Amino acid sequence: MAVRQTTLDLKRVSDFVQAWQGGLSQQAVVIPAGHEDIDLAPEFKLDLILPALGRVGPLTCQIIQRMPDGSVAARIAELPSKAARGMEKVLELIAEVKEHLLATGELVEPGALVAAPEALAEEPPELPELPELPELDEIPAGEGSPVTELEPDQAPPELPEDLLDDEPAAEEPAAGEPAAEEPEAPEHDDPAGVVRGPRGVPMPQLGGLSPTLQGVMGDTSVREALYSLSLSRAQGAFVVTSLTEQRRVMYLRDGGPVGFTADPPVDEERLGALLRASAQLPATQLDAAEALMSRYGLRLGEALVRAGVVTHEQRVGLLQRQAELQLKRLLGTRDAEWTFTPLERLPEPFLLAPIHTPTFLYRAVLQHAATRPAQIILGGVKQRAKLFAIVNPRRYALIPEVAWSRPEQELLVTLRRKPERLENLVRGSTAGDMRLAATILAMVETDILILNKLPGLTQGDPEAQARRVHEKAAKVGQQSAFDVMELHWICTQEAIEARFKSLLEEFDPGALPDEPTIRAENELVVNAVKAAYAAIKDAAARQALRAQLFDAELIQGTRALLLSRGKEAVAANDKLMAVEHLARLVDLAPEDPEALDALKAATALKLK
Repeated sequence: MAVRQTTLDLKRVSDFVQAWQGGLSQQAVVIPAGHEDIDLAPEFKLDLILPALGRVGPLTCQIIQRMPDGSVAARIAELPSKAARGMEKVLELIAEVKEHLLATGELVEPGALVAAPEALAEEPPELPELPELPELDEIPAGEGSPVTELEPDQAPPELPEDLLDDEPAAEEPAAGEPAAEEPEAPEHDDPAGVVRGPRGVPMPQLGGLSPTLQGVMGDTSVREALYSLSLSRAQGAFVVTSLTEQRRVMYLRDGGPVGFTADPPVDEERLGALLRASAQLPATQLDAAEALMSRYGLRLGEALVRAGVVTHEQRVGLLQRQAELQLKRLLGTRDAEWTFTPLERLPEPFLLAPIHTPTFLYRAVLQHAATRPAQIILGGVKQRAKLFAIVNPRRYALIPEVAWSRPEQELLVTLRRKPERLENLVRGSTAGDMRLAATILAMVETDILILNKLPGLTQGDPEAQARRVHEKAAKVGQQSAFDVMELHWICTQEAIEARFKSLLEEFDPGALPDEPTIRAENELVVNAVKAAYAAIKDAAARQALRAQLFDAELIQGTRALLLSRGKEAVAANDKLMAVEHLARLVDLAPEDPEALDALKAATALKLK
């Protein structure tokens, strides 16, 4: 028997904050896998245990998605004012504790011990290095120059002569620092334990080595290369040569950048220049560190540590920010060519952990998308509203590597199981819709998602098509007519007709590979789709089937929820959202006068 009541323990502050950011703020909650020994009922009661406040609830929840890993996503149908005030109180307490710890010095903001300059911030707003994000209708999947694989005997592109910066640089251009070899004892008075060595990461000595990848900056070849190098944990030199003969070099270890250099050097990217520009370190401290640099041949980061200005951990943090800035500027380079050459050894044992470039690229594009005007973001989605968002099969291996947020993970899991039209994903203009629209834009731009006319990737991809047929055929025998049609159990006649048409197009046998097994499975799927369509195309038949599948309490609760949400949308003059909720309500309760009146009021609204 299904469980109808459960408890979610969020008494740890970290657990509560994660749940809040993961959807609780939007009246959504994820019940982790293994929380209950048996399945939760479609509608259940939930008690939350909050930090400091204890138990809050019971809250009425309705399941909206069962995840492949066993976790369950549910929507809180109604959030009582007492529960809402309780959660707000927890957030206020967290803010008060943080303020107290900051005031007493027991906690510092990231980078505050040695306040990082604005130029070292995680997302420098004044540096538009990344290309302008195109409108959604300007994003054709897969467009751009491909990464060119070079044959072993193919001559590499002409490069400037290899350079090695043997002279000490005036400032530190490095994103990482080596554990330099101990020099011979100097004649002057070195302080005990000082490690000296050449300043500045050297340019690569490529000699007769041939690059294995090459392309042009500004097209998708860069993205493809970064993804491939990350997955293969490559080590080597990624060299960008501009028309002005400037060379930027990014050293990779384990597939990610660990150090940068340039010829000629970029003065404003040096650590010393960045720290002086911020004016957040006393000039006297920088002067003292630079005096040590000059006297003992140190790099600035080491000199800052030796001078007692920063700790080793703070130095690594500063270098990490510097490296992210340099990566962003390298990605923004235009009118240039790039090559990647594998190296058995890097010139230095760099201090930094490798930057995960797929995550960095996605976050940078998402940040840019999120700052665009609302009308542009939502307008781009509406122009492609009928297209299906599909997880790109070519990125299946990459997706587990990216550091996704909980909502992003849930979106990818949902779309991996069943592609959705954009109009079904982004239904309004709330803050949540804006965030989701920006997320979809960023995933499309970084090739994680593909937009397609059909809910399957059958065009020109026989393997993906065969996999889709096989997976569908394995399920149809155990699914309800709604599930076979890939529809919610509350759906309109219009949605049924549209889905039936799209499924027949997707499983058209004329586009199948010539394999008897796949063709037989496809015939099974088509017959199941036709039978499911016949079972729910009539309104009365849908009503009867719902009554068989779901208990009366769930149907009545869903009716109340749709009516409440529809009336809220009418009051907010949100016609699209109001019609969406109320049209489904009328299909669920076609003879309900309150539902009919509410739908009439919704259709009379003018579009915003």
